Amino acid sequence: MSQEKVDYKKEQKKNIKKIVRKRKISHVIGTVVFAVVVCGMIGWLGFSGYQTITKAKSNDASAEKSIPIDMDALNEYMKEIAPEEDAVESAEDVSEGSEESDVTEVENADETAEENEVETAEDLSSDGE
Repeated sequence: MSQEKVDYKKEQKKNIKKIVRKRKISHVIGTVVFAVVVCGMIGWLGFSGYQTITKAKSNDASAEKSIPIDMDALNEYMKEIAPEEDAVESAEDVSEGSEESDVTEVENADETAEENEVETAEDLSSDGE
């Protein structure tokens, strides 16, 4: 062996304790960093899963709380009141024939809205089953 190699080997033997200590320290540091990264990833996945589950539960809870309402009685009452209002208006001013057609249009719109509400209520009840 050349003299350089011999000197290198002697130096290594003298500093073996320092070299082993540096290797142990770097191994421990590497292990700690790896553990922190893995814990961070597990924590992030857990937190994301928790948020997803709570969102799903809150959406289910709001779906359970929606109650279809039957508006037939209220609409019938409004239809009974409408002719009385028409009679009062016609007594005040006979020449306002256009308002009567407006009231008829409003009644037709109420009936259409009532049909839409009933269809929506039926859709909601069929989705829940």
